[in-house]
Amino acid sequence: MRAPESIAIRIDGTESNWSAKVLAIGSPSACESAALESALTLSPGAGVACTFNAVGFSNPGTLAGANELITAAKAAKAAEPAAIEGRIKATATAAEMKAAELATAEAKAAEIVAKARAAVEKAEAALTAAKASKPAAPAKKAAKAKKAVKKAGRRRK
Repeated sequence: MRAPESIAIRIDGTESNWSAKVLAIGSPSACESAALESALTLSPGAGVACTFNAVGFSNPGTLAGANELITAAKAAKAAEPAAIEGRIKATATAAEMKAAELATAEAKAAEIVAKARAAVEKAEAALTAAKASKPAAPAKKAAKAKKAVKKAGRRRK
């Protein structure tokens, strides 16, 4: 049975722009010394050097350990006040952009409704004009039709 592996990782950058570099993989003591050596070269706030002990003996297990370290570092950075303030600003900016987009859509909808109402009014006016221009039956023809109806009524009796 092999001894547990350890991994030393250096994470440089800010919460939005960072990179991770594997310093050493192997025995815990070798990884601790690699992490300490890397930590000595870091300027304040420039990054993190840390070690992680894993039980896994395979490359995928080592990769999982590296991912855990990176996730933990990201969570720590995200909890900082500057990161929280940045997320608040980003959310406010996104909300402003969405509000502007909704205002544009509302203006387009109002324009479409106005055009539709104008088309309805135009159609109603055309119908009214058509009804008004329908010629009335001449009086002579109306009188003859009335007489014919009376005659037909007498014959049936």
